[in-house]
Amino acid sequence: MPTLKAYLDTWGSRNRAAELLSLHPNAVAHRVRRISEALGLDLTDPQTRFALQLACHVVTEAAS
Repeated sequence: MPTLKAYLDTWGSRNRAAELLSLHPNAVAHRVRRISEALGLDLTDPQTRFALQLACHVVTEAAS
């Protein structure tokens, strides 16, 4: 969840997400690819990205 949230919150920037997570950009790319495959979703689709970003924020807020 943190990787997906960081990736979506940085508008799909692997470099910025990597900075937030203290990871290498390739690690973020690998994780995002695995998330996309696991969910069966196209993260290049703007509507899908928006829905996932909203869901990440809802889950994060509910957990805190």
